[in-house]
Amino acid sequence: MSQVKGRKAPAGKSKAGKSGAAKAPAAGAAAAVRQTRDASSILLGLVILAGLVIAVAAWMGGSISVLEKRFSAAIDAGVSSIGLSVNRIDVIGAGPATKDTIIRASAVEPGQNMFRIDLAEARTAVLALDEVATAQVFRHWPNQVLFNVTTTEPAALWQRNGRWVVVGPDGNVLPGTSPEDVASLPRVVGVGGGDAAPALFRDLAMFPEIENHLLAASRVGNRRWDLKLKAGHTVHLPEPYDAALVRLRSAHVETGLLATNLGDIDLRDNTQLIIRRPTNPGDPRLAGGDQ
Repeated sequence: MSQVKGRKAPAGKSKAGKSGAAKAPAAGAAAAVRQTRDASSILLGLVILAGLVIAVAAWMGGSISVLEKRFSAAIDAGVSSIGLSVNRIDVIGAGPATKDTIIRASAVEPGQNMFRIDLAEARTAVLALDEVATAQVFRHWPNQVLFNVTTTEPAALWQRNGRWVVVGPDGNVLPGTSPEDVASLPRVVGVGGGDAAPALFRDLAMFPEIENHLLAASRVGNRRWDLKLKAGHTVHLPEPYDAALVRLRSAHVETGLLATNLGDIDLRDNTQLIIRRPTNPGDPRLAGGDQ
């Protein structure tokens, strides 16, 4: 009897092992079913949500874009309620007129959602202004936008359509700068003078002995320059004028020619310097034509 019982135990153990092996595949199949059901539920939920969005959009105006706009407006209102909308717009480095121009160009407005401001886009728009040389834009939380700019240095006053306007080094008009504020700048008159003046002033910068005596420059026939000097006389330059400027500087260094009005100086003949007796010593600031 004891031997038979001893043999049954292994048999029973073998049955238990077969039962465990049978349960393992069943458990894996159940897990796979659950994962499939979960995925199906998520997919169904997304479909239902999309349907609800479309239905709500149709109810509110017939398009998803309308829903987006109204949802965006609701977000902006919520942001504003906690103080995260634009309340201050400050500009450092510019006068009042230029400041207003900068703010308009940037498209930043009071009440705007601080999160929606595109700093790079605002900076690009500001740099496109002729009055602005460099610009940085900062978002100061919770409600301030700050522009830090350097403005274009005025180079001359140009008489255009009977009025004086300020132009920069590139010949662009700087509407934010008043002519009265830079009245000591050289003056440019004549058709095409505003466009051609930057090149002339860059060249004259290499001849400070001449530049220091310049009062105005008159564009003649949109092809050459007459220089009106502070002493009251005029220098008639040829085109091109590079060699003439060298000759004029040498003559002034030797004789002080530009400081004393002995008569107009004609350099249009490359072989000689001619001094002509002045015939109309009026105010050189008002001489010349306009555009």
